[in-house]
Amino acid sequence: MSDSGLLIGATTISNRLRGFDGDLEARTRYAFRRALTDDTWYTGNEEEKFRAALGAVLLSLALVGKREEYDLVERSMRALHSLSAAMSGIPIDWSSAFSEEDLLPLLGWWSEVCHE
Repeated sequence: MSDSGLLIGATTISNRLRGFDGDLEARTRYAFRRALTDDTWYTGNEEEKFRAALGAVLLSLALVGKREEYDLVERSMRALHSLSAAMSGIPIDWSSAFSEEDLLPLLGWWSEVCHE
């Protein structure tokens, strides 16, 4: 996906999140559902839809000033990036990538939404 496609996807889905009252898990699952079910001409495969949905969650959290939740999503995404790098053979610092801080089960939520 191009950067512009990712931006369009994230913005489109974040617009659907305006006024959303649910907690962070519900917000994220809703964004995942929108990425999978809406007319997403700007994205191709599931990985791109996953990325667009997470971008939407970050945008929506930034707009409503939920900094702690924003930081938690961002931290969880960094852990996924580190795991992806490690699987590609790029050495990573495991202790900093997966610290004792809470991480969200983003891939688990995504998988569950994909199989609803």
